[in-house]
Amino acid sequence: AAGIISAPSRISASIPAAISLSILWLLLVRAGAMPRRALVAVALAFFGSIWFAYSTLAMPYSPGIASCLAATYLLCHPPADGLRPGRAAAIGFLCGFAVICDFLFGPIAVAAIAVVFLIRLPWGRRDRWPALMGSAVVAGAVPLGLFAAYSYSIFGTLSLPYQYEVIPLFREGMSKGLMGMTRPRLSFAWFLTF
Repeated sequence: AAGIISAPSRISASIPAAISLSILWLLLVRAGAMPRRALVAVALAFFGSIWFAYSTLAMPYSPGIASCLAATYLLCHPPADGLRPGRAAAIGFLCGFAVICDFLFGPIAVAAIAVVFLIRLPWGRRDRWPALMGSAVVAGAVPLGLFAAYSYSIFGTLSLPYQYEVIPLFREGMSKGLMGMTRPRLSFAWFLTF
């Protein structure tokens, strides 16, 4: 498959997909799964979903998935001395990057990671909370700020620039509801599922 996948796709999507698969396998094994079963579960998740297709396209979904999984790993497996500001900053940066990779999935995944982050704060050391939360928030704001500056410099607005999309069908679809998402419809769920 590497021969048919273009170089930009390999760099921007396939490599992050491979990294994310490795992190997912590691998370499963560290959670107690047997290595072979974890490998089967990862393969089923990858090939049994749209994740495989994302790994072949020069789109930001694979880097976003890799960022979320890396942030989850850093959060769930801190060093013995606990969560430190540097690790909290890395988690925040990865979460901020995940949001700009996918404006629908990213915020939902980041919200879940943020809840776990708050739960895993050292409850006996509340004096460390401002440094940990501040590090995560400031580092997470870096990629978001860079995207905002990029969008403003090119399009003159801080909004998502889908109104400039070249393909009319995509532009019109993304203008409905929240980035193309409208009320749930049973017919669409049936089509996508079966």
